[in-house]
Amino acid sequence: MASVVRTVTGDIAPEGLGYCQPHEHIFSSPGEASPAAKLFSALRIDDPRKTLKDLLAYKESGGSSVVDALPVYCGRDISQLCGLSRKSGVRIIASTGFHRFYYYEKEIIDWYKGSDVEMIADLFVSEIEEGASDGGTGETIGSAELSPLANRRLFPFDSGTRETSERMGSSSLPYKGQFALGRGEGKASGRAGLIKTAIGEVGAFSFLQLKLLSAAAKTQTRTGAALMIHTEPGADVLAAVSFLEDSGVDPAKIVVCHMDRTEPDLSVHKAFALKGCFLEYDTVLRPKYHGSEKEISILLEMASAGFLDRMLLSLDVTRERLSGYGGVPGLAGLIRYFLPLLRTSGFDEKDVHKIFCENPARALSLQVQERRIP
Repeated sequence: MASVVRTVTGDIAPEGLGYCQPHEHIFSSPGEASPAAKLFSALRIDDPRKTLKDLLAYKESGGSSVVDALPVYCGRDISQLCGLSRKSGVRIIASTGFHRFYYYEKEIIDWYKGSDVEMIADLFVSEIEEGASDGGTGETIGSAELSPLANRRLFPFDSGTRETSERMGSSSLPYKGQFALGRGEGKASGRAGLIKTAIGEVGAFSFLQLKLLSAAAKTQTRTGAALMIHTEPGADVLAAVSFLEDSGVDPAKIVVCHMDRTEPDLSVHKAFALKGCFLEYDTVLRPKYHGSEKEISILLEMASAGFLDRMLLSLDVTRERLSGYGGVPGLAGLIRYFLPLLRTSGFDEKDVHKIFCENPARALSLQVQERRIP
């Protein structure tokens, strides 16, 4: 077996990942095709030329790779991600899995409700192992090398695929626009390399949340891909992590996000790191939450406690924070403005390399049958 990181343009050796920001938002389908973007203008990252400007600035500043954290059915556009990666030279890791429910059209939620755990897991696994074919919204930057069938309206699995299409029955989802996932003929060249999950509601998880978490857990144990958890204040993150562990997920493949703004008690952070989870911090250059001094104090305390090898750092950009769209600090802002602060606060070059290169490579790697990896 060989360790690889799965990008939209192909598998690479983990050491080839380079500098990586492991939770960003690079592109989403135009607002009319993305329910969340209709609700929140900050999520309308829908101009590939503007996104390309950010990616090129990121590359010029030393960035090598980035995770696009928008999963299937939320307005993710694999065809654009493929083209943007090729045009910019930045490696992009796409996400499958699920997000908060307001990201979805009603018919998507209805399909999830009417599908069993195995069907949903089959969907997520196929995106990682075989490829995704959502996209085709507008003109694509670069050469996406998609099948000519990639933009057709397809059911989650083409008819005749194993027993899955038989099990789906009336749960088959009539796709609209970019909501297209095919298997075999009709899939795109891009494959997902990470499983996104999200918990947000305070209190007990709903039946649908538990179903989707179960499907994500099955996907992780079948593929070995990293599993990311979006968190919000008050969410029971410990219950989610415990549920995933009980479902067979290795804590070392769990990435807990946003805790630097959702959980003020650092003893909770340390408990997750002690389990082996990665902590992805991204409240960087976001003064509406807290300043850089507070962010650095969190990083220093976690590093001093011996958890430098569990730390990841990113920006979690929105439209209003991407320079190509007229925002600040831009995708390259972490490298240009925050890294110098880290270096003057006691983090040496070895520490920086671990946070931005070694840790993402370990978190995002998965095992495949050994073959020649570029």
